[in-house]
Amino acid sequence: MEGLQGTTGKELVPYKQGVSLGTVIRASLGRFLPGSILGLGSVFALLGLGPGEWLGAAAIFGAGVGALTLGFGFGLEALRRWLYPDAKVEGRRSFVAGLMAPVAAFVTAALAGSGGGYVAFAGLLFVVALITAVVMFFAWLTPTPEDMRGAEYRPDDGLLDRPTS
Repeated sequence: MEGLQGTTGKELVPYKQGVSLGTVIRASLGRFLPGSILGLGSVFALLGLGPGEWLGAAAIFGAGVGALTLGFGFGLEALRRWLYPDAKVEGRRSFVAGLMAPVAAFVTAALAGSGGGYVAFAGLLFVVALITAVVMFFAWLTPTPEDMRGAEYRPDDGLLDRPTS
């Protein structure tokens, strides 16, 4: 949708729907990945996983972070055509989602019970991160009030046409 032009030449609706693939990649790797490393590291520390068997714990940690990041990236990729740039996908929200996704996966795994092994847990992490992306950015899928203005909008003064009688 093209923006409405005002008297200053600036667009009143300064953005179009959709974010780029590069933005999705930067959000996933630049913001979500560090957040998920901190979040999953915290979950591992609370569970007492880590120093006992470094190689096994590192492999599980790396696979978990990878599954989370891929899930979040695929979730954003699915939404990117409908997201508005003011969602700020590569900002703080992605970092917070990275912090919270491992916690949500841990809670989901605790409620679902154990079983299925590491592959099932990696799948759970992927799905939880995908759902986290959708939930985190769901509000930016709807049009803004500027997009819903009718044809009676006058760009020169920003007021609706009203009868003068």
